[in-house]
Amino acid sequence: MFRRTAILSSVVARMYRIIESLPVLLANSKVELSPLFIACGLNDIITISAPMVDKNALYYLTKPNGDVTKIDIQQPSYIKRKHNDLYNDEIATLNNYQILNVKDKRLNELEMEERIESSDIVIGPLTEDDHGNWVLSVYHKDLDGNWIELFQVITIEIVENVPPSLSNPTISLGDEFRPSFAYPIKNLESCELIAPGSTFDRFYTRSNIEFDRCGYVINNVTKPDEGLWTIIGVGRIVYETQIYLKILNTIT
Repeated sequence: MFRRTAILSSVVARMYRIIESLPVLLANSKVELSPLFIACGLNDIITISAPMVDKNALYYLTKPNGDVTKIDIQQPSYIKRKHNDLYNDEIATLNNYQILNVKDKRLNELEMEERIESSDIVIGPLTEDDHGNWVLSVYHKDLDGNWIELFQVITIEIVENVPPSLSNPTISLGDEFRPSFAYPIKNLESCELIAPGSTFDRFYTRSNIEFDRCGYVINNVTKPDEGLWTIIGVGRIVYETQIYLKILNTIT
């Protein structure tokens, strides 16, 4: 919720730039499809199945920086409809997606082409500039010739796992625990520390020395502090690391 709320906050103003930049496609009405939230990694490739409306529909994609791109979608020759109802659950469920992780799966170009359909919208390989809110807009005419816009907010959250400054540390009761990222992060905007479940209300402070590494200071550790600690940093993308802390039953 911490990350998703931060990403979604700026989508409304950007969404309407599509209409302003495409004056010939002034829609008489708009219909919002269920939003998508996609968590992935750098260099991944995302394929999103486009909603099929009719063969004359026009597709546009707005990037996080506000740029608008026309998408060439190969439509089927006939779409079954009843009572001119274009906004039923059948259309919304067509907005599924898959993530192709090129690094892990070692996909070659031929394998990727076989997994990407002609009606798919392809985003990637992902860079830091792709993190944020995208908007897919589909323009089509109803039976009276009026333009209608279907739009969908697509939130892409790029998460990079970074190493911690401490690897499986073991400290004694009463000692100081200073978790952080192993290296500084450029353009870091915010940090969050998640303590083990049994110590969710644990008091801690930010480290002034390791501020750009999401450093924290936990004084006078106790046995309940033992467990998995998570650090989340938000900059151009989301950075995350985990540290398992072991507490000795002795006081130094």
